[in-house]
Amino acid sequence: MILAAEGKPIPEQPSNRVLDAMLAQGRAGKAAGAGFYEYPPEGKKFLWSGLQELFPAQTALPFEDIRDRLLFIQALETVRCLEENVVRSVADANIGSLFGWGFPAYTGGTLQFINGYGVRGLC
Repeated sequence: MILAAEGKPIPEQPSNRVLDAMLAQGRAGKAAGAGFYEYPPEGKKFLWSGLQELFPAQTALPFEDIRDRLLFIQALETVRCLEENVVRSVADANIGSLFGWGFPAYTGGTLQFINGYGVRGLC
């Protein structure tokens, strides 16, 4: 078991499965000469052709699902910022998300988006 600097186990991440699969193929990265890319001695790097076999394409997600996933993660991160006092008010969070990074105006901001969507529907 690999431990983090605090002496605690490193939490499992979905990306670990990708890294394990790549390492099993002998593709340890650029320093090892092979990773997600091929590195020819002459010319530009290009994606390794084995990626399609190792990670076959899945059915396409509907646009609405992609949109919602992007909005949800931003809204949930805003809740975390509010809990950690990085942002001090709901109004600041909503205004900041609209004008700070361009959260869609029709939502009213990240926290208003949660109110409109419904907390139960979000979880």
